Amino acid sequence: SKTNSMDRAFTTLLTAIVTMVCGIKTISKDRAQCITTMVTSMLAIGNMISVAGKESTSLRMEPTMKGLGTVSYSFRWPDHSSFTGNWVNNLKEGKGLYIYADGDEYNGDWKNDLQNGKGIYKFKDGESYDGEYLDGERTGQGIFRYKNGDQYSGHFLKGQKSGYGTMSWRNGDIYTGYWERDMQNGQGKLTKKNKDVYEGQFRNGLLEGLIIIHYADGSKFRGSYHNGKRNGTAVEETASGVRFEGNYRDDCRDGKFIERDKNGNVTASGYYENGKRYTN
Repeated sequence: SKTNSMDRAFTTLLTAIVTMVCGIKTISKDRAQCITTMVTSMLAIGNMISVAGKESTSLRMEPTMKGLGTVSYSFRWPDHSSFTGNWVNNLKEGKGLYIYADGDEYNGDWKNDLQNGKGIYKFKDGESYDGEYLDGERTGQGIFRYKNGDQYSGHFLKGQKSGYGTMSWRNGDIYTGYWERDMQNGQGKLTKKNKDVYEGQFRNGLLEGLIIIHYADGSKFRGSYHNGKRNGTAVEETASGVRFEGNYRDDCRDGKFIERDKNGNVTASGYYENGKRYTN
């Protein structure tokens, strides 16, 4: 190799000098010191030549990293992204902080160069996620804080709210129940800011099927919903016990009805048409 050839040439030169020096029978003290200095200097030069002929990993742009390492703009990513943490075979592995080019940052667990385990992701706009990751995506339990003050705490799947969780909106509304594809899907409970409580099934974020409502004023509703609106049979009862038994269509009373007092006696009957009441 190039390095071995340079080493052999230097060895030959040094041997010649030593042979020449050894051929002198009488060497003065000054000459001996001069020769010692010369040989020492040439040894140092030889070492520099040897090093210069090798590939130094410290100068390589893509070193094989094991253990703690820091990668920054001037070292690896020209887009100003950087990583500080643990590397194994050029892959992020273990604990580490990654600062993205756009200003986002993730601090937490890594495996096979992806977020895996627990970590905190902070967006440059002020939003954040604190929770579990799997193969680079939010999967598992976590808390997502939105920049407008909303907050979700619960289960995620591939970056979306999925499974059981609680969403607290800035306006005071709170939903606790099941999610799928980032929307309320399944059994859940929605508590409005005014303390009205809706319990039942949700589909794609809307009330669907049998729903029970407990209003803040003490009145109750039990009936069918479709696409987020009252549709089908329903029973309503005021705080004093007066009941309405009838039907709804798109949130309007429609069809036959009966009204009863708190003792169950019929006080009125008739029908509704597009919300307008007609008695018998």
